[in-house]
Amino acid sequence: MKRIVIIGNSLMSIAAIEEIRSVDQESEIVLFCPEGVLPYDRSCVSSILSEKLSSEDAYCKPASYFSEKRINIVLDKKIVKVHPKRKRIIFEDKNQESFDTLVIEDSGLLEVVDVEGAKKQGVFSLSTVSDAEKISKAAGLCDVVIIQPTSLSTLEAAVYLKNLNKEVIVVCPEESLLSSIVGKGAGDFLANYLKEIGIRIILNNALVEVLGEGEAKAIRLKTGKVLESQLVILEKTRKELFFFSVDENLAEQNSFYTKVGDIFIDSSFEILSKGQSAEDSDISNLSLDEKGKMIGAAIADHRQSYQQPFKKVIFSLGDLSGCVLGSLENESAVEYEQIDRVNRTYKKIFVADDRVAGAVLINFAQEVVQAEDIIKNKINISQLSGHALELKKNNEHCECNPFQSNSTPEVERVSVVSSQQNFADVADSHNIPEAQTEDGVYSADH
Repeated sequence: MKRIVIIGNSLMSIAAIEEIRSVDQESEIVLFCPEGVLPYDRSCVSSILSEKLSSEDAYCKPASYFSEKRINIVLDKKIVKVHPKRKRIIFEDKNQESFDTLVIEDSGLLEVVDVEGAKKQGVFSLSTVSDAEKISKAAGLCDVVIIQPTSLSTLEAAVYLKNLNKEVIVVCPEESLLSSIVGKGAGDFLANYLKEIGIRIILNNALVEVLGEGEAKAIRLKTGKVLESQLVILEKTRKELFFFSVDENLAEQNSFYTKVGDIFIDSSFEILSKGQSAEDSDISNLSLDEKGKMIGAAIADHRQSYQQPFKKVIFSLGDLSGCVLGSLENESAVEYEQIDRVNRTYKKIFVADDRVAGAVLINFAQEVVQAEDIIKNKINISQLSGHALELKKNNEHCECNPFQSNSTPEVERVSVVSSQQNFADVADSHNIPEAQTEDGVYSADH
């Protein structure tokens, strides 16, 4: 009987299990959870910090699921080494486990990148349940929090910490807040809102160094400006594969995983040299669910097609609730924008080839389902009569929108620097799951 061992704590591990069990009821499956809790939805971490959800509420599956699927869960073992040739996992207590097939989805460690001094005490990412617990504890001992977000969920943490009467400063490398995710108009709208509730916003700048002897005392921006802070939250991270080194000559890689013998490793681990990069794909934006399915299909030795998922990002910031749907990246798209600052509503519709390609809706909860239907079914805009997203004849490109004059936030901006100054690059939207937006199929043949 085959023994499949999975090391992971997210939806990817659950998706792999589902795929394997759909065709294989006999193999033994052991799931090691390096964070010491059952697999959970990583997008819920900010909600766990703000106490909107408990960690149990974020679990992908209840404990009963693993009994039903005959999955052996191990929460209390710390892995220190993997021997690929001997097919053994070594634990801190010197005990060992064998495997026929191994999936490494998560090592339990994340390393903050691109910031000097990021390993100092008081510097956190907001990626795991443990991060949320540590930030909550540290917040009680500090007055100033600095956050450099690359996702909407971390802005939820900023609002929560502000409600704890902390001075909160949000530093954004882009010229508009998270414009790579929501577009410039919505980014400016969100920045204005955060400023209204007392959060300081610094745009077109980047945090490059954490200052202090052993623990965070201040940060330095790319412009040289120093700001005091004892709690720093940085999102741009990479997974550390500390218990296993890969022989690059033996590795096979695609957009979903790296395969070394009978070991499958999540493609988010940066383990290959630049000359051996994966297929031309934005690996960081592939959904955990689809990665897990493709790994499970490879293990179970059956064919599985990959359809890039529909992009849907839901967020909540104080009394704002928003949603990003579909694609905002079509250069030929015509944009229709409506902003009402008094009622705190924002809507932008992206139209390409007479179809709605994407939308950003803030405080338009009733329209989300309709908008999703319109985008998914590629409905022609001529058929939108009576629909909530109907485009009026007097709607013009957003640059002519009557609300546009009010869209520039009164926040701190830094003049755009020349490329010769070699300042920090704009941060990317690295932790958004399900961010592929164009139709496409990836087929795994085994």
